[in-house]
Amino acid sequence: MTLTRKILWVNVIILFAYLTLLNMALKAEGNKAGLGFLILAAFSLGLHLVINLIIAIIMFCRGKEDIGRAFLFTLPLILVIGFPMCFAGVGLLDNIH
Repeated sequence: MTLTRKILWVNVIILFAYLTLLNMALKAEGNKAGLGFLILAAFSLGLHLVINLIIAIIMFCRGKEDIGRAFLFTLPLILVIGFPMCFAGVGLLDNIH
């Protein structure tokens, strides 16, 4: 498996883990917890992306361009995967059919 794939899979697993934990934590709030989930999930996703960007910059500064490039390449992919998962969580929490 290539380095980019490994970094992408680790990021997707982390993304899935914290979105699942947020969903489980807000389930107890009732049927109207969707908006809170959306706000927390979007904030968490943004923080995840900022951390990945900081790691990429650090790797470029240390001369590890391949790792930095891999982290930069995964940023848009995490966005494409993450924001639909935020809206799916809203649907699950608000019982949208």
